[in-house]
Order: sequence, then structure tokens, then C-alpha cells
Amino acid sequence: MGDTGIGALLVRLRTARGRSQQRVADEYNALEGRSAKTGKEIGRYEREARVPVPYARKYLAQVFGVDVAVLDQAVAVSKGQRDGSDAAEVEFMPPVLPPEDTHVRGAPLSEDAVTSAEFARFIAQRNADEFVVE
Repeated sequence: MGDTGIGALLVRLRTARGRSQQRVADEYNALEGRSAKTGKEIGRYEREARVPVPYARKYLAQVFGVDVAVLDQAVAVSKGQRDGSDAAEVEFMPPVLPPEDTHVRGAPLSEDAVTSAEFARFIAQRNADEFVVE
């Protein structure tokens, strides 16, 4: 499992146990105590359209009865394949608001508002949920 990406690993774990994506989501939701995951979200993880964040990996590890380190390693492999490197580094985006667009209805935006907007766009482009940002 050391060179398997997260998507392939999740498919292997799920099919080995004879579970549907929806059943995995239901078990995840029961462990977490809320109805946040759907079968479609599990499918996104399996296709690697999204990568489960550490918070989600903790519950997925419990659902599949594996150590969370196994999932962490698979995520590292997936990120390495996607980035073309072994270490996935976060790159910071350049400012998204050019200086001439820092006005709203004629009034200049504060530097904090511009920074906040840039951060919101940065997070939106990443695979992050409210628990990661918190």
C-alpha cells in the first residue's frame, strides 16, 4: 500500500469490504455525528477529484479499520503524483485584486479587506473545508 494513491486505496478498501460509496458515507456520518458526507463525496475521493483532509481521514480510517497513517501516506503519494514531486508544497497565490480594483462603490477597501478577500479566494482554490480553516 506504500505506493498507492488515496483514490485507489479507498476503492480497494471499500470493495474488499463489499460496501457501496453510500454505505461508507453513512458509516462516516454515524461516527462523526452529523450528515456531512454523501456517497458522491466518497466517489470524489476515489476519483481524486478531492483529497480528504486530515479531519476526514481520521473518520475514514475508523470506517475501514485501518491506521490513519496509511491514508496519510496514500494522500502523500497522490499529491506527489499530481504535483510531479515527492513533497507537496503549498504555493501562495499572487494578489488577486489589482490595485485599481480595490474600491467598492467608489470607496477604497481597507488593506485588511483586500487581504481577507485574497485569503478567501486562496482557500476556495484549495481542498479545504471549514475544519481546516479553523
